[in-house]
Amino acid sequence: HVANQMVLLAIAHAIATLVVWQHFFYIKFAVQEANVPVGANLYWWKRLTPPFEFGAMHAILFQMALLPLTMARSTVAYVSQTYFGKKFIPLHKVVAMHIHLGYTMVGFVFASTVLFFVFFGQGCADQKSGKEPSPGGVQTFCKKMTSEIMITGLVIMGCLLLVAVTSFLRNRIKYEYFYVVHHLVFVMFALAIAHTLDDAFRK
Repeated sequence: HVANQMVLLAIAHAIATLVVWQHFFYIKFAVQEANVPVGANLYWWKRLTPPFEFGAMHAILFQMALLPLTMARSTVAYVSQTYFGKKFIPLHKVVAMHIHLGYTMVGFVFASTVLFFVFFGQGCADQKSGKEPSPGGVQTFCKKMTSEIMITGLVIMGCLLLVAVTSFLRNRIKYEYFYVVHHLVFVMFALAIAHTLDDAFRK
């Protein structure tokens, strides 16, 4: 019974995450469709990469919204006494849910960061070689690689990877190491706000 509940919960989470991702993917896809002319350099990269990143960003934010719920002991205790909690959510497995959400978020962040590097790295190389236009003489792709949003994104990924690695090794390292490093999630949450409200947004 518990195994079935966990499977159903995992499926529901996957579907909800996919719905969030595709919703924002298509919003950005429509923007790129209007802005990227046919025959442009890196045409399909420009059409698909920003939508993928935009969808992934909101999928990450979705995991970030769910994660604190798995740590809210009073809320978990209360829900576990309700009919819905008893019937559909195996809350005694809340640690497993927390781990699942954490690894899902790390996976999205890692994939997004790698794709970001590939896309802007290629665009930067093309601007340096002259294949890609440089508006007003500014190599925009290269500039993006050193932007505030890029720096905060890298630090977020670094924090998450440290948390993920120490979490994976939690039974092989001292608990104190796992406990202290796990608090980097609070740094990550603060950086996520700075990442979203970067200098371009503030201007």
